[in-house]
Amino acid sequence: MRSSAAELGQGLVTVLRMIVAEELDADPADVQVHVMDTDNAPDGGPTTASRQTYVTGNASKFAARAFSQKVTQFLADHFELDAADISFKDSRVIVGEKSLDLQALYQIADCARGDARRDLSLLRSGNRTAGNGW
Repeated sequence: MRSSAAELGQGLVTVLRMIVAEELDADPADVQVHVMDTDNAPDGGPTTASRQTYVTGNASKFAARAFSQKVTQFLADHFELDAADISFKDSRVIVGEKSLDLQALYQIADCARGDARRDLSLLRSGNRTAGNGW
C-alpha cells in the first residue's frame, strides 16, 4: 500500500501492514507499505499524536476492503463463479477449488484485459490511493 504519511518512529508502517493484512487475511510480511512519497500518493497531512494511525489506518482498511471487493468481482466474472465462491485466506485468493497467490492473480488479470494491471495494483486504482478518495 502507498501513503505519503510520515513515519516518525511511531510504528506507522507496522500499523498499516497489520491493518491491511487483517483485512485481506494475509501474513503481514506479505504486505508492502510505502510511506513518505508524495510522488506516488497525495499529501497525507500532518503527523501528530496518533493521527496517522486513525486517519491513514482507516483509509488503508477501506482501501484493502475495496481492493478485495474489486478482485472478488473480477474473479467471479473471469471464472464465471458466484462471488461467494471467492475468498481471501492465508495470503492467497481462494477461487472455487483453486488457490491463487497474488502473482498468479496479477498474471490472470494482465492476460484477461489490458487495463487490469492498473485496476488491480495493490490498494491503488486510478487516482485513488489510501488517504485520497477511499
